Amino acid sequence: MKALFLRVAIVAAATLTCSLGIAQNDAVDKRPVRLVVPFSAGGQLDALGRYFGQKLAAALDVTVVVDNRPGASGMIAAAYVANAPADGKTIFFTTGGPVSIAPSLHKKMPYDPAADLVPVAMVADMPMVFVVRPDSPYKSMSDLLNDARANPGKITVGNTGIGAVSHLATELLSQKTNARFIQVPYQTTATLTDLMGGQLDVLSTSATSVEKLVATHKMRPLATFTEKRLKTMNDVPTVAEVTGVKGVAFPVWLGVMVRQGTPSAVVEKLSSELMAACALPETSARFTDIIVCANAKQLGQVINEDTARWRDIITRGNIKAE
Repeated sequence: MKALFLRVAIVAAATLTCSLGIAQNDAVDKRPVRLVVPFSAGGQLDALGRYFGQKLAAALDVTVVVDNRPGASGMIAAAYVANAPADGKTIFFTTGGPVSIAPSLHKKMPYDPAADLVPVAMVADMPMVFVVRPDSPYKSMSDLLNDARANPGKITVGNTGIGAVSHLATELLSQKTNARFIQVPYQTTATLTDLMGGQLDVLSTSATSVEKLVATHKMRPLATFTEKRLKTMNDVPTVAEVTGVKGVAFPVWLGVMVRQGTPSAVVEKLSSELMAACALPETSARFTDIIVCANAKQLGQVINEDTARWRDIITRGNIKAE
């Protein structure tokens, strides 16, 4: 999947390089571009946004201002973009949370992702992993699942909040394997402390957030929710490998969207420049295991599949927003 997207990115970038300006008629428009990021400054997701913002600034010869608007699981930032002028000068660097998950959790939202936002490009996939502390009795994912089936409600799994991908990944695993866990939502980074201190049995998290802890043997990964093993955790099996169950791998995508009604030439130009930046060797070297390049149409397909998957999981699990 990653290889296919990368090939498409390279071809698209090459064929579109000579076209469209942020449209040809707007070549003299040097107004700053506002890159709205629904995360606090300083984390890896913010770092990704700033990196691609810098690449866009150089490619378009404009100033790109990063505007961090965290809160409400990304919906504050999404609403801001959905109400901005449809001119390509306000772009949304987002995960699927406020786009493909929120509609299934909230009856009322200040925007409609399908009607108010359009995909531009996908640039990354942040794979999920189950980790335990080094002295955990669970030496493998099979150990964990067997105990969860034998003793439903015994094992605690920390996540970053109800409706977060870390929460839904565990719910997906439960529904696919009939293993029952106690989910413990956190609004802070205390999950790591509580896991190491023994207050949690397992942590559902992004692989990149624990990469250094795993490398230094301070945490032990059990399995990843990916189609293939990660380069940085090549000795860690996927959930599908362990269980033999289909449908337990999913992307945790990061991409760019703009307001509906933005001229197609603007969307195509932004998409081509983002894919060109995505395909750079320095990008993959800097962000190992997470770079995935996809154009607007492909991101739209990912969003549709994502929305359907999480709607089904949320409905079956009777999950309600906090």
